[in-house]
Amino acid sequence: EDGANDYMRKALVARKVPLFRNLSDGQVDSLVKKLALQEYTRDTDIFQQGDIGSTFFVIAEGELHVIVDRRLVRTLSKGATFGERALLLDEARSATVRVSSTTAQLWCMDRVSFEEVITPPMRQEL
Repeated sequence: EDGANDYMRKALVARKVPLFRNLSDGQVDSLVKKLALQEYTRDTDIFQQGDIGSTFFVIAEGELHVIVDRRLVRTLSKGATFGERALLLDEARSATVRVSSTTAQLWCMDRVSFEEVITPPMRQEL
């Protein structure tokens, strides 16, 4: 039953993410199977500005700060996506992303899975 609940939760999160709104049911199914849930605690850096990117993230729960050149530039919360630029453009991470809430749960997808799921029309939206 936990597996079914986990699957449904992932599917619902995927449907709430603007990037995934036009996916077919089959594409959502494929996407959901490739997402892994990771939990982080306050003040943990998900990645740092200048790092080489290998993962795309969707926030399931919590808040994160986006920091550029040591300055807070925005706060991300549930349903927000980040990390796609480094995967799409093969560039270094443009910001540090740090957990600002007590905990944060992030759905994570590696580069290979991301490239299988993200279609050319979706790339145009990013």
